[in-house]
Amino acid sequence: MLVSLLTAGGFWLLLLSPPWDTEGSDGVGFFLTTATYVLLGALAMAGLYAREEVTLKQEVLMLVAVWTAAVLLWTARWLNLGVTAEHHPGTAYLVNGVSWTGSIFSGLWIATPCFLAWQLLALSIRAAWRRLSARRRCAGSAAGGPTGASGLR
Repeated sequence: MLVSLLTAGGFWLLLLSPPWDTEGSDGVGFFLTTATYVLLGALAMAGLYAREEVTLKQEVLMLVAVWTAAVLLWTARWLNLGVTAEHHPGTAYLVNGVSWTGSIFSGLWIATPCFLAWQLLALSIRAAWRRLSARRRCAGSAAGGPTGASGLR
């Protein structure tokens, strides 16, 4: 679980926010922030699924918590893009015309597909890994491998 989440998260991280393709230290800072998010989210989800029993409520709460963190991260990024050195107090808009509600909507708009792509790729990696492991077990037992000639383990 952890390996698939980290692999999928790393893939999307390098695709969506590569540190070498941005201007200045802001790009590297955002990359490190999102890498920390991927690491902590993957550890939290893997920790939950490592338990003996996991309820549906626990699963839903974990997914919502990690998704909400993604929304907050992308909202902060969008706000950072809209903020300039000047801010006009008493207005609902930042100098570049980015509103707070627009920033939250943009965070939802960007974070939701990113989160779903991360989870779907991780699920695909886990499914492929299980399928490959099952084929290896079948091939090993058909050749008299780990189970031996008697079929006992």
